[in-house]
Amino acid sequence: MKKLAIIDLKGDFVQGFSATVKIWSGDRPTADPIAGKEGVLPGNSELLSLYETWVKAYENHIKIAHQLTQAQDRESSATFALKQKPKTSNASLELDQRVAYDSCNAATTELLSNFNNWLKYSDFSLIIEEIKIYQPQRILIESNNFELRKMPWQKWDLLESHNFTLTEIGLTSPNFQSTNVELIKSSQKPASQEGVKILVVLGKDANIESTFEKFQKFKCDVTVVRNLPELDVPLWEKYWDILIFNGHSETEGDGKKGTFQLSDGNWLTISDIKGHFRQAINHNLKVAIFNSCDGLGLAYQLAEGEDLHLPQIIVMRENLPVAVAPKFLQYFLENYTQGLSLYSSLQESRQRLQILEKDFPCVSWLPVLCQNPAEIPPRWLELGGKIQISPYKGLSAFSENDTEIFFGRKVLTNSLLSKVERQNLVAVIGASGS
Repeated sequence: MKKLAIIDLKGDFVQGFSATVKIWSGDRPTADPIAGKEGVLPGNSELLSLYETWVKAYENHIKIAHQLTQAQDRESSATFALKQKPKTSNASLELDQRVAYDSCNAATTELLSNFNNWLKYSDFSLIIEEIKIYQPQRILIESNNFELRKMPWQKWDLLESHNFTLTEIGLTSPNFQSTNVELIKSSQKPASQEGVKILVVLGKDANIESTFEKFQKFKCDVTVVRNLPELDVPLWEKYWDILIFNGHSETEGDGKKGTFQLSDGNWLTISDIKGHFRQAINHNLKVAIFNSCDGLGLAYQLAEGEDLHLPQIIVMRENLPVAVAPKFLQYFLENYTQGLSLYSSLQESRQRLQILEKDFPCVSWLPVLCQNPAEIPPRWLELGGKIQISPYKGLSAFSENDTEIFFGRKVLTNSLLSKVERQNLVAVIGASGS
């Protein structure tokens, strides 16, 4: 049985946080949770200082790595015509990168040690024990404290234990509500709207155009826009399941405002096109992915900040290296189009990013799902997509931890088989078992 846990944290890092956990069976909270506990987390100003130190070290490493890549590209271009091996004229930058990498790793170790020790506080232990008992597949951190939302929750060592290997942790706002827009099933869509409709907004320096070519076989219709005039009609008049932005973005001030840059260089906030987003949500927009830097301000505005309550929002907590952006999107779409849930798709994408951490430390921390708990995360098939994998897996291979994947296969099986085929399959299974 799938379970959802929401940990409500109220307070700040000076005075501390009051904590409440509630756990439900199923995909979203109801009036009757199956369990709940209260607790406390103490103030921890040192953790904020360590986070700021880590951010500086992380951003410095990204900056130097980007400079080194640009220098190597220029050097290779200059020497290619002579068919010579590029000279190692970037020794100073390479040394700086190694120093920055070591500094980032040291800051990471200190940050994670303090963060996990903080979560072991005795008055928070009842909440941890409740989570251990019920083993929810999804955990949401509910808070409007910006610094708390930025913490590396995916590195909570509780999730490293065997019972939580398939558990993903996300964020939610304390103030949420249903959009009251039912998911339009594939069979209900007009012929012109069959398949998954994806609106891609390309910002300045976006480099993901080729990512979508390989996914056409999964029954999706991709429209690409680059500036505000191109964005107007599609966002206002047409139907979209998923919106993807790739480019530059940032969060301002207290984390309640985000901006993103279009291809023509213009910067927008969500409030600038609030009406268009509301129209898109009313037309069934379910998922927004901001594959760009520092997106928690955008997530806040798309949720309670502008009273939009978009169901599912994926953003990056901090600056996203240019080279990582297309990789994350590729990994996520590969998982999602093969039937995994939104949470499982994100979790596997993050884990796969770990192979890049030799060059870009901590990038697997960046992606986070900010969810409206009143809305059930849709699967690719439910949006009208196509899946090209075998849905059959021996039931003996499943354990309770495989619930998310099993139910995805069940949806896939039911969608692929006609009524007659299902009857024949049942007959065959029955005969083989007799």
